[in-house]
Amino acid sequence: MTGTAKIELYVGNAIEHASERNVLAALVEHLASTDGWSAIFANIHVGGRQIDFVVATDSLTLIVEAKHFSRRVRGQKNGQWQMHGSGGVWRSVGNPYCQALEAKNALRDQLCASHGEMPGYPDACVVFAPALPTGSDVPASDFKVSIISAGAFAEVTAKRSGLLLSRQQWAAFAQELGLQRVQTPGAACDARLLEQEALLTAYWSQFLLIYAPAVGSLKSDRYELGAEELDAIGVADRVAQDDDDLLILGPSGCGKTLLAQKIGIHCLERGHVPIFLQGKYFTGTLGESIGREAGLLGAPSAARLISAAQANGRLLVLILDGYNECPAAEQLALTRSLAAAARRYGMRLIVSAQVDIVRSDLINASRVVVSEPDKALKLAIAESTAGQAGYRLAYLLDSVSSGLEADLVGRVGATLADGASRFALFDAYARQKLGDDASDGIRLLAAVAGQLINRMSFSLSIRDFDRLAAAERIHGDVLGRIVAAGLVVRQSDRVSFRHELIFSAFAAESVVRQSDHDVEKVLLALVAPKYGNSRALILGAYDDDRFVANVLARIEDAGLLRAASDGECGVVARNWVVARCDQVLKKLTAEAAAVRHSLWDGTWGGAGVCEDTLCDWSPSERALMTTISNGVWRGTYLDRVLHAVAEMDRSLNQAFDELREEAKEKKVRLRTALFADAYVMSGRAGISQLVNRICHVDFPSRAGKSEVADRIKGAWERPRTSGQTYLLLTLVRFAEDRAYIIPHILPLLGEQWRYQPYHLQLALLNSVYFLRLSDDGLKQQLVDALEALLPTLGPMVSGMVVEALEHMGALDKDVDQHVGGVREDLQNLLSGPMDAVQDAKAWAAYSCQFDHPFSSAYCEVIQELNKDQRKRLLTMACRGAGYAGLFVSPLIQELTEYQDPKVAPAIERWTALPELNSFMPQESISVFVWAHVALGMLGVPPPADRGDVESPAKDALIALGDLHYWAHRSDLDADRLTQSCSAAMEVLLHPAQLGAASALYLVTKAMSYENAARESVMQKFPGKMLCICRNALQRPDDQIGYYGHFGYDRLDVLRFSIDVLGNLGVAGDLPLLRSLSDDQALGESAIKAIQLIEGRVDNVGS
Repeated sequence: MTGTAKIELYVGNAIEHASERNVLAALVEHLASTDGWSAIFANIHVGGRQIDFVVATDSLTLIVEAKHFSRRVRGQKNGQWQMHGSGGVWRSVGNPYCQALEAKNALRDQLCASHGEMPGYPDACVVFAPALPTGSDVPASDFKVSIISAGAFAEVTAKRSGLLLSRQQWAAFAQELGLQRVQTPGAACDARLLEQEALLTAYWSQFLLIYAPAVGSLKSDRYELGAEELDAIGVADRVAQDDDDLLILGPSGCGKTLLAQKIGIHCLERGHVPIFLQGKYFTGTLGESIGREAGLLGAPSAARLISAAQANGRLLVLILDGYNECPAAEQLALTRSLAAAARRYGMRLIVSAQVDIVRSDLINASRVVVSEPDKALKLAIAESTAGQAGYRLAYLLDSVSSGLEADLVGRVGATLADGASRFALFDAYARQKLGDDASDGIRLLAAVAGQLINRMSFSLSIRDFDRLAAAERIHGDVLGRIVAAGLVVRQSDRVSFRHELIFSAFAAESVVRQSDHDVEKVLLALVAPKYGNSRALILGAYDDDRFVANVLARIEDAGLLRAASDGECGVVARNWVVARCDQVLKKLTAEAAAVRHSLWDGTWGGAGVCEDTLCDWSPSERALMTTISNGVWRGTYLDRVLHAVAEMDRSLNQAFDELREEAKEKKVRLRTALFADAYVMSGRAGISQLVNRICHVDFPSRAGKSEVADRIKGAWERPRTSGQTYLLLTLVRFAEDRAYIIPHILPLLGEQWRYQPYHLQLALLNSVYFLRLSDDGLKQQLVDALEALLPTLGPMVSGMVVEALEHMGALDKDVDQHVGGVREDLQNLLSGPMDAVQDAKAWAAYSCQFDHPFSSAYCEVIQELNKDQRKRLLTMACRGAGYAGLFVSPLIQELTEYQDPKVAPAIERWTALPELNSFMPQESISVFVWAHVALGMLGVPPPADRGDVESPAKDALIALGDLHYWAHRSDLDADRLTQSCSAAMEVLLHPAQLGAASALYLVTKAMSYENAARESVMQKFPGKMLCICRNALQRPDDQIGYYGHFGYDRLDVLRFSIDVLGNLGVAGDLPLLRSLSDDQALGESAIKAIQLIEGRVDNVGS
């Protein structure tokens, strides 16, 4: 007898989890192919234990424990197993081996109680459905418990077990437990799951419908993932297979969005559930963003979609595209929300951004680097529209940096002269679209752009559009052609440019038409914030070579000069910048060779360059140094800059010989002082300024390109000075192959160490962290060199060496030996009296989890503590911390999770106003606010006295602390919350309150928020916070801050206030923002805020 009909299926409760359904299906499929009868008992409770499945035949009694893990797991036969989570955190998940073992014993006890003593034990197995995640580390099968995948039941059912019952006895067993017999596997499952599967199928269909067409335009490219270089399919495969989160980094317009969508579709094809979000639509609550996207794709709600995915065992893949487009004020909240979602729902995270995300340490993501399209890719994009003629457009393709512009090159590039600018590209595109009406059309579009710029708006009413057309004498048929050409679009009764780049190009045309070739007018436009996106286009719009040179000679904008050097402004501008860079390099090289040094107190180390031997550097020359630094990362100026560094090092050696005796008398560390003044701490000499720019400019992806990497490698193989080594250590850290530097740095870590300047020693130690060593021999040489250094070093540097050794895994044995001592110390601490001394020791132990060479030993021992011991330790540590610095905020958060009001006295002290001279002001604010949050969650009022309130800023900070407290009182309804917060709101919104905005800025900057775990006052009281920021912008010069360095923070506070208006404001805020749009310091922020408001408010008037 074979087939499903001879299988008797009994259930205790409906099967809800996908892993159990998959295992049931595999069991039924396997047993149906065997001879004889069989019975399956699903989801039953025996002896106080839940058992997933019991399989019974004439020769077998088998316990089956079904498990599904979305990420890799590790564990042994004893102790808890752990699953790898987002942020690199391992989360406890029980022990399936022990669960199966305990289940087989419980079943035996139950059967023996019913049928008397019986020989043997049932067999048991742990089944991973569909399989054990790659990279997992779990024990192998043994005679007690087998560990298999869902497709390997033949291995365990072929055995003969003990504890066998007859078919009739098993039927009686089912009746005794009150089990229900069902006819089909489907009937054993909750009908709700079938509905959820249908929901997911419909969602997948809509996802493909929306995102698949765009992905077809993704051209073949190579992406850097760690040390590997993969194509789009390779990246998508890696995401679908591995359990790491992913951060996609690269400049604008280079295919990050298409790559993210490609990954989403690939994950969908693997059965995962991708959710694609855009950063610019994040409004403070990730759940709202997910709900909006889920609704657009047909899901009833975010909760239903997530529930369906989890119940069906589908991995959720959250894709956040354009992190950098999220308002700056919300980016910290976004990072925390993403991390919280990953932890709460087991989501895989895919995030794309132009630069690194805020608090990237919270998301332990692998990084994919998307570079600007190279020549081959830009050529492929251009040829997709131009055919094989694209190869003739090499110069124009070199001058553009995005895929969009490469597409335009293919469409119209053949009509342009050699050396044309980016502006000429957009002009030619418009002329092609408008045909015979090009002159009239361009005149009208320039007028439209000019009016939008003047009004600081991004759309016009259709009425104003018609009036402009009439003023420019544009007839109706021409007007129709302009709209039909797709250069502008109409939505409702508003007209706007189709793309921001097209708007920028016609804004440049409006400047040309209004400037009348007046250099002063052009220079004013080039520094005006409202033309921030049009600067290179404005310069490239002029065809008069002498006029362009006259303008360039007075430009101090490093970004614009760099764009000109890249060809964006045309060949004339490019040649001018290249020639001027050559002059700057010659000048700074000559200066480095001639400069003299002396001992004087105005320097970092007591020695530095003599001011009267330096050249004068104009703002334009300083700006050109950024262009040169860009060229170094591209390989263009590397050899010349290294030559200039060598000249400076010769001058330093000469100064060392001349000043050595005097330095000894004055106890000046001469070599270190001279080196620091030349390359680290000073910006006086030209080479000092240039090296500073090279070390901090954002062009790391270039160092991985083969031609640049080869030049860097060649420089390492030649004799080097100390300054050259320092610079090359910066350049090589972004190259793919870095291990080749080890033979070059080993002598510097050995017998030559004592002769190296201090900052070069630090750079050598830091280099250990970016070396990825697969060669055990090289790794051991490096470990030996570092260990040999330790006896000769002082405490600070020796600590860095120990950390470097720990990074390479050289201290693992020492950590294991340290565990016993830590365990003993903590047991003594927890069993002794609680006093100030013991509290300080508890704080030290807690801190060692994060800041100690053997931190993993402290983590391991503290994790072993039971709940009461851990709460006691945390309470003592909270009392014992000396100041509001690192690690206090997470300590308060962890302590609050116990929901025990008895811990409140330990937290109350941190509600005092932060010290005004705190050397960690951001952490101090975080601790202050978190203490109020914690007391609110515990329902314990904060103390009445929280410090002297002697300024509006202190008043405001106390009020914001109160708001955080009340916002986290879960016992308050909306009316009581409003009433409780009224006093604090009165303080913050008082007309004379000039410190509220700065206090709100400090709190927002210092805090982070997780969905459903805590409340931001920005989210809880958006209207009131908007009023605070609006008030600040109406009196910007009168604002005051909490800390003494407010003078440095003032512009940041005002920009923050503008960002809040952009995210929360209404049409009535536009006049205030427009009044700020011409301010050179605030204008760009104001323009972005205007764009945000207009983007969400219908029918905004001008």
